[in-house]
Amino acid sequence: MADDNLPVGAVYPTPKQALATLLSSLRYTSGRRGVAANVKEGSELYERYWAIAQRISQAIANGKVGLRNTNPVDAQGDALLEWASVFGVEGRPATSSLGFVIATVNSPALSVPIPQGFIATAPNGVRYEVTKDNSAVEDGDLVEVRAKDTGPNGDQDAGVVLTWDDASIGFLGQKCTVSSGGLDGGRDADNVETVRSRLLRKLSFPAVGGNWSHVVTLAEDSSTAVEFVAVYETARGPSTTDIAIVGSPDEPVLNTAVQTQVVSAVIAEMPGNVNYNLTSVFIELLDVVVNLGLPLPKNAGGEGGGWFDAEPYPSTNEAPGVFARVTAIPSSYVLTVDSTSADPPVAGKRFAIWDPVAKKINQHAIIGVSGISGSYNIIIDSGFTPDLSYVQVGMYLSAGAELLESYAQTVLSFMQLLGPGEKTDNPDILQYARRKPKQSVNRQSALTSLALTELQHAHSEISDVSYGARYETGTVVTRTKPSVPSVVATSPRQLGLKHLSFRAVV
Repeated sequence: MADDNLPVGAVYPTPKQALATLLSSLRYTSGRRGVAANVKEGSELYERYWAIAQRISQAIANGKVGLRNTNPVDAQGDALLEWASVFGVEGRPATSSLGFVIATVNSPALSVPIPQGFIATAPNGVRYEVTKDNSAVEDGDLVEVRAKDTGPNGDQDAGVVLTWDDASIGFLGQKCTVSSGGLDGGRDADNVETVRSRLLRKLSFPAVGGNWSHVVTLAEDSSTAVEFVAVYETARGPSTTDIAIVGSPDEPVLNTAVQTQVVSAVIAEMPGNVNYNLTSVFIELLDVVVNLGLPLPKNAGGEGGGWFDAEPYPSTNEAPGVFARVTAIPSSYVLTVDSTSADPPVAGKRFAIWDPVAKKINQHAIIGVSGISGSYNIIIDSGFTPDLSYVQVGMYLSAGAELLESYAQTVLSFMQLLGPGEKTDNPDILQYARRKPKQSVNRQSALTSLALTELQHAHSEISDVSYGARYETGTVVTRTKPSVPSVVATSPRQLGLKHLSFRAVV
């Protein structure tokens, strides 16, 4: 039977709050006996009850922690891992990078053997070993290699040249080149939050009998490189299941070697005769322009903490459809933009450009302007910022602001956690083949106002925010959600960030 004397809500007082309660009770009970208890700070009773209050609060805090650890949503550290292990969810170990290199054989008419365990070294010092015996390798053939150590340091881009450590194989060229798709899949072991996410999904969608959650679990368990799995049942017809695997936020597209590893693990465990098709994702790049309302600098009568200039450039004063885009780069410290006289660049102002390779925003200062409306030449201060070597035609300018880098990283982080879209737009098929997990549950695919809401919540100084443009990169075609692949069996589309700009709302 429930105890009616227990409080309905839990209370977790601080030591000072506990002390105040104890002293108040002491004063009340003493007063009823006609005794005036001395409970002033420094008195014997005060010091005695202060020690008691500290012990009480510590016990209450421990109880709070213990209660928190009974809930998988709030549990931390080992408590969360213990929760997960009860339901068969374990942290995945670190993995090694995997992929193919293009071998060079010095005599095109010959083939050479390359044994399992043969070692090649990359320019950054990472060593790779051949994964299986290759009895007859000809010039240009692909050889699968795996990094000897785990972690992301083993990932290499296509075109990186490796050197074989041993020159004992006759006619084998000493150099080999990383093939298309790169060396990929090197990851650190799962952290606690990744384990929590996998546990909550398993609790929400039990993995049984070959259902979509079962497919997701098998794909994730096969490699730590897999950070998200999308499943499309019956997209290609009855008894078919399409699977799309997504890598890390920085490298969402996983190469064919990792895909083969994952699909082998899924097929080996799945019951029945379902036809499986596994791919990675195809990234559709976007150019995103965000209109921001920020405080003006204090020297312009504003509150500060926002724009650098009293009249920021570029701004929403610009003619419709023009967004201060780079059209030419005449020299290391000069660039040409399509701004018009409605919102011209002015010497003395500051602006910035997003670098999509380094994934950071660089601030620049204008020291001179020439040219005409629609084709202004901006000369930047060479002593204030680096040169324009990272800039490419098609990039957009942002108005200079104190926290611009933080705004950019917030937008980038949001977009990196988008998921793949649908594989068909046929309503008759889509009602059965819609992506799982649903976009309303995990990783929506569209770039919506939620990104702006997150930006505004993260930065209280933003008074106004809206999209100026969401274009397919290099075009003026608006795109807010991924397109549907023309062939269902190919990779689903996922939005990614290419160019980014912040304009001042005026």
